[in-house]
Order: sequence, then structure tokens, then C-alpha cells
Amino acid sequence: MAFDIQNETLIPFKDVPKWCRLHLKNNVHPSTIYRWRLRGIRGIKLETVLAGGKRYTSAEALQRFFTNSTLAADGKKLIDNRIHQAITPNQAEAYLNSEGF
Repeated sequence: MAFDIQNETLIPFKDVPKWCRLHLKNNVHPSTIYRWRLRGIRGIKLETVLAGGKRYTSAEALQRFFTNSTLAADGKKLIDNRIHQAITPNQAEAYLNSEGF
């Protein structure tokens, strides 16, 4: 899984327990954070990125992880987190031409 590192607030992976303590008022063991990344909860995994030999996540990725794992636990539809790629003007023009526009 990947996220947009230019538009999200990166958090060094080792600092996620501290972030949880500050923002959630909840102590989370470091092994729990690794489990969220590797195994996930109810099929939902925490998004991370490896940059310069260090692993990062983001505040936004944590929000998506908590939201989607809660929705999965409640049996509700998950939020689509895929990053949609922009198409080039040439691709758009080719598509419109193929559709008769």
C-alpha cells in the first residue's frame, strides 16, 4: 500500500506509539503497530512507506486504518483508499475520440 508522501503528514514508524499516546490518549505497544502493518485487523493493513532505509506512516494513513478497521468490525462498507492516477491529455483525447466525441 502506498500513500502520497508530499501531501500527508509523515510519522516515523518508531514514533507511532508516541503519536497514539498524544492523539488518542491510549498506550499502544510497538509490537501492535508492527502487527497492524504486517497482518492488519479484519483484512485492513496500516499503510507505510520505506524511505532512506526508514519506515514511515502518516497521520492520514492512521486515520484511514482506524476508520476502515472500525467499519469492518461493524460490518459496514469500507472507504476506497486507492490513489487514482491522473490521465494525460493525450489519453483523455484518445478516449473521447474512441467514444465519438
